[in-house]
Amino acid sequence: MRKKISFTFKSNLIIFGFFLYILPLFSQPAKSDTCPENPSTAFSSWFTGDDGFYPKQSNCNLTPENYGITFYKMGFCSSDPFQGIQYSGTPSGVSPNYESCTWTYENPQGEFKLFGLNQEVTLNPAFSKRPTDGNYSFIALEIGPYITIKSKYGPISGITYYTTNNLDQHNGSVGSSDQEEYSSINILQKTFMTEMCDPAAQGSAVSGIGTLSGFLLDSNMQTFAEAGTGNNSTTVENCGDNVHRIVGIMDIKSSSGGPGIKSINSSTTGLTTLFNIKDIGSNIYYNGNDSNGDGIIGFASGPFSVKFEVTED
Repeated sequence: MRKKISFTFKSNLIIFGFFLYILPLFSQPAKSDTCPENPSTAFSSWFTGDDGFYPKQSNCNLTPENYGITFYKMGFCSSDPFQGIQYSGTPSGVSPNYESCTWTYENPQGEFKLFGLNQEVTLNPAFSKRPTDGNYSFIALEIGPYITIKSKYGPISGITYYTTNNLDQHNGSVGSSDQEEYSSINILQKTFMTEMCDPAAQGSAVSGIGTLSGFLLDSNMQTFAEAGTGNNSTTVENCGDNVHRIVGIMDIKSSSGGPGIKSINSSTTGLTTLFNIKDIGSNIYYNGNDSNGDGIIGFASGPFSVKFEVTED
């Protein structure tokens, strides 16, 4: 008889350098540096560019105070649910094939969790399951289309900027210097790349971790067609509001840079899910200057990374 399996969910922010760009800044460039610890450095590099106006660097990543997502599914797959999909020129109508997957958590209604620095939260155990014994090459995660962030950065030239509940033209939060406006914001993820509608993206292999891919699906659980060239021909607003789910698939095979195939068997007694938002969960970017010539900052939702740790007897 198989033993009962226990589940733990943590927003652990120190995961042996676990650092993946599976959902790369959603509506921002695919990769950014970590924000300088000394915010005045960001000021000098952004707002005092070569001609005194244009920035040398457009955005950087930081750890948000709060980060929230809605969970629907987590589990393992023996084959890639999006096997053969095109990441460039992605067509519409592609659905994930979950036939080889076994779920450790599955909740049709979804469960929202807000977490922050080194905080442990618990998903409803009523929706947790023991995965089917087997050998698995992929990890699958299905979440809702909104990411919630609450973040701040500064002082930049004496000013600290805070997220507000207002969206800018880049689908990010309008940063404010007024702490009274500091609030969380729910950001609908519309695309993986700014200035075009991009429903599928694949990151680079990370040694010891694997290769991650992300997909934006509509209410029919299908991709929408890629549109635009990324050369200012299509803005985020043109991508529509019909994203229904975000799906992340991580290839953990050693040939993809991962730790190797994961085995679930009769000796498996526990499963811990670790989420990392340190230095990646929020993205800030230069968004021009106001009428007084002061720099404007926007806040976007950044990616997170996820890792399953299996406990054996």
